[in-house]
Amino acid sequence: MNKKQQHTILSTLHSLFKTPFFGKKRFRSVFQSTFLGEKMASVVFFTLFFFISLQNQSQTYPVQVIPQITPPPAVYLSDYANTSNTTDRVKAQLLLTDLTVMNRQVRLKLYIEGSGFNTQSNDFIIGAQPLFLDGGIPLQLGSIDLAPYFELQNLNGISAGAYANTMPEGLY
Repeated sequence: MNKKQQHTILSTLHSLFKTPFFGKKRFRSVFQSTFLGEKMASVVFFTLFFFISLQNQSQTYPVQVIPQITPPPAVYLSDYANTSNTTDRVKAQLLLTDLTVMNRQVRLKLYIEGSGFNTQSNDFIIGAQPLFLDGGIPLQLGSIDLAPYFELQNLNGISAGAYANTMPEGLY
């Protein structure tokens, strides 16, 4: 292909895209009449973008945890780590909501916040048994199962003195 043929092809393509159908004015008028103006088009665009971004940011939690503390609550945090109690001071029910998953190993993380008192458990709990869940079948944990999560060695953000003292009154 020589230079003259290349020039002819390029000029033909150039003129094709300059026609009113592909031209800026024709496209703009079609766009405006279809979406009732540029402002309406921008509102529709941003609304769609907003809902698509919400869908991408949403997170589903496949495991539900339902904690339960038997009244009256203990005044010492160390009381929850005591396994010699005959009554379950604290219980938890775990449920794997994905029915297709079987034998999924999970870990718990404990957060205690309120009344100027903030602590959380370590990522790996010394003395805790591994937890395995099957989809749709709840797992009941009692005080004996949860006691390691309340031991001082497994908690961050609390001193030994604060652990031994009574917990401040208030909501947690």
